[in-house]
Amino acid sequence: MNNQTEVSAADEFSEKIEGVDIAPGRKTAPQESSKTAADANEGSIETENQGELIESLTKDLDEAKREVQELKDAWARERAEFINFKKRSSAELGKSRVYAVSKFAGSLLSVLDNLDRVLGVKSSDGSVASFLEGVQMIRQEFVSVLERENIKAIQPVDAPFDPFIMEAIASEEREGLETDTVVDVYQAGYYMEYGDGEKQIIRPARVRVGKAPSAAKKQEVNETN
Repeated sequence: MNNQTEVSAADEFSEKIEGVDIAPGRKTAPQESSKTAADANEGSIETENQGELIESLTKDLDEAKREVQELKDAWARERAEFINFKKRSSAELGKSRVYAVSKFAGSLLSVLDNLDRVLGVKSSDGSVASFLEGVQMIRQEFVSVLERENIKAIQPVDAPFDPFIMEAIASEEREGLETDTVVDVYQAGYYMEYGDGEKQIIRPARVRVGKAPSAAKKQEVNETN
């Protein structure tokens, strides 16, 4: 019995020397327990580092998105300004052309007026009639050139008087009129049409205007009748 007791004690001591605790209630070796705790601590550090990295990347991504949006907004503004600049330049160029053409055409209208005066001559002489026919051809060619530039005549006989395109040289009262009406044209006017129906007046028409009889005049006519 003593020998067996000594062997058991020796075995137990040998096992403890090797760092193995096989006592009841202890199933895990001390070395394995320390390793598990170190692994858990390392895993916790890695998780924390990953969280910080994700947070940093998220911030960088948000900053990049903000910069991209700012660039897009700046590009949109620049593009809108450029488009507006092109429109303004085109409009100004168009107006400059209209002004230049209308001014040049206005300087030639006196020639057309002289041709009209010549054509107003009445003669039974054959040679004069042939001459007038040539003048008429010249006038027609002249008018065709103006029409190619959208320059048109204002001949407003029997039309309501419009002070924007007409100049009243004389006026008279006429029966049967309710509003101011053109009864005669002394000199034709001209305008240039451009864009969406816009008009540049080159020269207003000079006209005589018929006016409705005044109340006193109407009373006088009624009394006479």
